Amino acid sequence: MTARPPAAGERREDDPRTGLDALLELGVRAATAYGRPLLAERLERRRRRLADERARVVLLGEYKAGKSSLVNALVGIDLCPVDDDIATGVPTIVRAGPEPSAALIDIDDLDRRQPVPFADREAVIRESPDDEGGRRAAVEIRLDHSLLRRGLELIDTPGVGGLDSAHTAAAVASLDDADAVLFVTDASQELTAAELDVLHRAVDRCADVAVIVTKIDLFPHWRRIVELDEGHLGDAGLELPVFPTSAALRRHALERDDPGLDAESGYVDVLTMLVDDVVDQVAALAADRAIDDLLAAIDEMIADFEDERRAIDDPAVGARLEEQVAEARARVERLTEGAARWQTVLADGINDLANDLDHDLRRRIRDLTAEAGERLDELDPAQSWDEFSAWLEKATGEAVVANQALLRDRSAALLEEVSRHFDAETDLELAIAEVAPTATAGADKPRTEGPGLVKQVIGGLRGSYSGLMMFGMLGSMAGIAVATPVLAGLGLLLGARQLRDERSRVLKAHRQQAQVSVRKYLDQVSFEVTKANRDHVKQIQRRARDHFGARVGELRERVARARAVLDELAANGNPESRRADIEAELGRLRRLRGLVEERV
Repeated sequence: MTARPPAAGERREDDPRTGLDALLELGVRAATAYGRPLLAERLERRRRRLADERARVVLLGEYKAGKSSLVNALVGIDLCPVDDDIATGVPTIVRAGPEPSAALIDIDDLDRRQPVPFADREAVIRESPDDEGGRRAAVEIRLDHSLLRRGLELIDTPGVGGLDSAHTAAAVASLDDADAVLFVTDASQELTAAELDVLHRAVDRCADVAVIVTKIDLFPHWRRIVELDEGHLGDAGLELPVFPTSAALRRHALERDDPGLDAESGYVDVLTMLVDDVVDQVAALAADRAIDDLLAAIDEMIADFEDERRAIDDPAVGARLEEQVAEARARVERLTEGAARWQTVLADGINDLANDLDHDLRRRIRDLTAEAGERLDELDPAQSWDEFSAWLEKATGEAVVANQALLRDRSAALLEEVSRHFDAETDLELAIAEVAPTATAGADKPRTEGPGLVKQVIGGLRGSYSGLMMFGMLGSMAGIAVATPVLAGLGLLLGARQLRDERSRVLKAHRQQAQVSVRKYLDQVSFEVTKANRDHVKQIQRRARDHFGARVGELRERVARARAVLDELAANGNPESRRADIEAELGRLRRLRGLVEERV
């Protein structure tokens, strides 16, 4: 039916990546034939990336807003649990596969995969975000679906804790790697302040954000809600598209193969937006990167042959080429020696980055601990723990996200500085996995026991009885008869005081227990985030070292190529024959370049 995206194989004819794989293969063959193995490896790497480019779409929204129903409606089958009493407990990644399958994957180590029976996927999706080993896990679902085959990847985020939870803070932090965001809200009420706040943060991190209003079939006043939502977005300075949808109508439309009903469900517009504004744009970006890399590689190979031809035509050029080769060889030696400036800058920068991250996190945790203490001094944890715990989780999540932002900004600045000292541009891409604010769902509620009615009565009677005994004994010792009503009044006063003291003692104990729970929670957060930060810093160092090391290898390769040209010129007694070979190779390379330029 019309709502289903066309399925013309793995790649449509109008896909901007179509045919680029063959051109990249020609480039790889040329680089290999001309003795440029590292250049061939670079093009082969881009070729693999071209085939693996995916459009990652993250779903955000309040608890039970309809995110899982949206996923199910987009792919046309029931993948995720949507019962009223069930919430998504782990991130769920839906991507293309040859057949339906499910697996539990380690977010911190994607090579760790535990297959799950496809029929059991719903039970796994409901479980805790951590696996048995304490590692942060996600559920991956693969499905043979035309929309997914075209590169779309849907990521359903947990709704546990709502928009004010640390889980949402972590989900928002992960949007740097997202190509689009679908923010899901239902038609029961207009957008709240919390939802608008998350939308602002989403727009700051991702260029393509759309609002999906779900359950329009359940609420007759949904048009008014959509109108109000659009007004709130405009007032907040958020020019975002709004799509009213009904998963129930979508289901009926697919069952009856009814295009009209499907259009009424709103999913035709959503699918069109995903294909035209997300999937096709990601494909265009991937194609542009492949074309840029291929043109640069062809230009390098053309430059090598043109240098050789100029050296044949003019002996003076050959002499200058000798000087250039000697200079380039010296540069390679400077870049590879142990005291190379770029290596020193990288090592020092990594140490400074690790130390600054630790200091920033400790400062944030210290400030958070102090603020939590001030809040606890103004409330009774036994009565207000749920509200306090929600604030603590949200504040902790924001602190961790800010620490992660520092990691990203400082690592990017470090790579730029290393590039300047290396005297070469770098296209090194970092994939820093986001750190969950904590390995636990929140601070444990302290075991508080308030002074119940019986304990209060007993405490008051104990104080009254003690007062009666004391004043009675004093009167007897002084030989003064104290009237019983007077003794009773004094006893009640002392009993009330005893009761106030008991309440104060219990409240103080509650606050002390709450402080212990807060410190334990924040200590665990600090431990987990510190470990993750150090792992990320090591990853950055290794990838930067490998990247710039590969660039040194390419420079060494070009030096060797130039040296071989000079040696061949010195040994070749027939320069005309060599010139003819050079012209033939240049002709092949220019024809290849012309084919690539046609794609621009």
